[in-house]
Amino acid sequence: MKKLQSFAQRRFHSIRLSFALIAVLCAALAACAMVAAGNGSAPPFDFSNAFYRQNGVNPDKITNRRTGADGLSVFDTTNDPTRRNVRVTITIPAYDHSGAIRYWNVFGELFQDGFTNDAAGEQAKAIANSSAIFVFPKRSGNPLQLGNNRQADMIDLRNGYFSNNRLGL
Repeated sequence: MKKLQSFAQRRFHSIRLSFALIAVLCAALAACAMVAAGNGSAPPFDFSNAFYRQNGVNPDKITNRRTGADGLSVFDTTNDPTRRNVRVTITIPAYDHSGAIRYWNVFGELFQDGFTNDAAGEQAKAIANSSAIFVFPKRSGNPLQLGNNRQADMIDLRNGYFSNNRLGL
């Protein structure tokens, strides 16, 4: 009887591990698809200066903007006139408002003075303020340094992030 019970326990444990492995693989495939597809667009190229300006952002005020030679991006070619020939290679994990894992790219950092002084800038600032990102830096190191997190960021995507936030502010 003990052998049968031991066999049943091992078999049940094996089935649980199989289901857990399948769940992890499905999540990994979904994550890869999300990174590859993003919002249905091409690979993550930085926006052109003209596109930033048109959408209310002063590109000269983007701090730590990807350059193609910074170790976080590379030079590449794109046929999209709204993009420049710098493709971001770093992908950051985060959790959305429902707890689902998301992956995103960082093109640079923008502060209050990075918005243009016109209607487009006001709209861009309002969009940025409605798309909160919560960052959890480590106690040691620079709290603003990319990758200095103790856990994945949390991103609020409820306000039409993918449909209304063209720049990913």
